[in-house]
Amino acid sequence: FNAFFMWHVHHAGMIHSGIWLPLVFYCCHRGFRCNANWFLGCSLFLVVSLFAGHPQITIYIFYAFTAYFIFMAYSLRKETGLVKSASRYGIIVLLFFLFGAVQILPTIEFLQNTARNALGYTDAVKDSLPIQSLLTIFMQGLFRDTYESWQRWEFDCYIGVGSLLLAVLGLARRSKPETVFFGFLALLSLALMLGENTPVYKVFYHLLPGFRFFRVPARFGYLFLFPVSVLAAYGLYSLTIMRERGVG
Repeated sequence: FNAFFMWHVHHAGMIHSGIWLPLVFYCCHRGFRCNANWFLGCSLFLVVSLFAGHPQITIYIFYAFTAYFIFMAYSLRKETGLVKSASRYGIIVLLFFLFGAVQILPTIEFLQNTARNALGYTDAVKDSLPIQSLLTIFMQGLFRDTYESWQRWEFDCYIGVGSLLLAVLGLARRSKPETVFFGFLALLSLALMLGENTPVYKVFYHLLPGFRFFRVPARFGYLFLFPVSVLAAYGLYSLTIMRERGVG
């Protein structure tokens, strides 16, 4: 029930692609913590996300998953070994490409023959999140009347004060090592949402494949809301533990 999904409810492809992010992360987590067979789920659900019809969101998921995989591989390097983790990541990517080739190859060919192939940096950062819209994290719908119609659902990143306080608590308590990663992912996504308003997006635009085909950096609000939600869950967990232990 966050702003991204509520305001984009009429963009079926975006919603249907985006809902698979938590499951991709879950499979990655289980693959490192339990059984390596879980990594197959990463490939499978990335493909399902791609087939849902919004490649921009799938690329966001893929890069977020890659960052999480690197974090887990480094954190558990003594148990799993970096070489073994690298080979597993290679297999995940290979299977993702093989399973999704029927969609990936036509999409690449299609993009080469559309106006998106000629998008420059100026076009790519169109509809970057305005600085003032950060206030919608606390209060939904601010400044809506000052935006164009399509910007009204792109620029709202409402979370709510309660959820944000829980996320801050989850990050502060650091009940799990992953809280550091999710805190970093939230800050990075926030910087990417701002697009041309920070130098971060320009670096990613030139370094990472796929960025030059997409616009509306404000859509990184999707990735921003995910780690904040996870941190809020950690915060709620911390409150539960504190209550059980009788801590104020």
